Amino acid sequence: ISDPIGKIYKLQLCAAIDVFSNKVVGYSFDISENTDMTIKCVKNSLFEIKFAPRVIVRDRHALFKSAKYKTVAARLSDLGTAHRKCKPRNPKDKGHIERWFDTLKSTYLNYELGYIGDGIKSKRKGGRANLELTKQYSQGLYAKSENEIIELITLKIQEYNNKKTKNNQSPEDRFQSGLPEKPRYFEKGELSYVFLDERYCTVKKSKVIFTHNLIQYVYTIYNKYLADKINLTRIRVRYNSENLSTIDIFEKESDRYLGTLNRDRGINIILETEDRKLLKFHSQKIKERIHNNLDELKSDIEQGWEELKAIPIVSIDDTYKNQE
Repeated sequence: ISDPIGKIYKLQLCAAIDVFSNKVVGYSFDISENTDMTIKCVKNSLFEIKFAPRVIVRDRHALFKSAKYKTVAARLSDLGTAHRKCKPRNPKDKGHIERWFDTLKSTYLNYELGYIGDGIKSKRKGGRANLELTKQYSQGLYAKSENEIIELITLKIQEYNNKKTKNNQSPEDRFQSGLPEKPRYFEKGELSYVFLDERYCTVKKSKVIFTHNLIQYVYTIYNKYLADKINLTRIRVRYNSENLSTIDIFEKESDRYLGTLNRDRGINIILETEDRKLLKFHSQKIKERIHNNLDELKSDIEQGWEELKAIPIVSIDDTYKNQE
């Protein structure tokens, strides 16, 4: 990948797959393998399927030992989803996801500009990285932007999930047909409890207001009963920093879910005909005033330039000769 200033770097992909149907249920990207990327992948997966899977099998990477990931795993365990790491020296224990990555590269990316091969350890014929292409891409030739890569991979994952196989079923079809009879669907607020950012706010005038990245966000509580109950009290707010269109609110002490609020949006005012004429008149006056000020400024510049040209230019040699 090439960034706007020409720096070349690699983008990592983390993916989760449903073992029964082989559907890719979630994925995430980052410039390095890290805890946040893994948690985001799990979050995207569970927000997609909306029910608690029996178990999540993950690899033995050191990033899963972080306190942040252990907290997420513990909270998911409380909601009915167990976590375990794959068995050592047993590739079949997580063979579904390994096979999918192999399919993604060999079938869906093989003919894309930028593909160099599986890697130096590949045992498949033609799977080893092409050294000449690798050198060209490392120098920035034909490198794609991060957005282009994400868009391409997203498209290929959608294509894979919806591709019909020999039995005329796609991974998406098998996933839908293989759902448990009574899946344990997540209740409102449970996933935000596990994954979302958290802060405390005081409710004032039936509104929740907070600032994120120097932008103020306002959420109005339209439920009169709830507004009367929590006005002038501190509550717990959980939100997705990448999408602040909604927030979940909870009681501060008991952590009981209270509801989901939508962000307030500005209202477009439709002006009457007379108001439009008045607005147009004032706008025209403002434009004329700006235009006149520019004309005066231009006149001042031209006058100053004429005065500068009238000043004689004395060189260093002239000054030396005249002993001035």
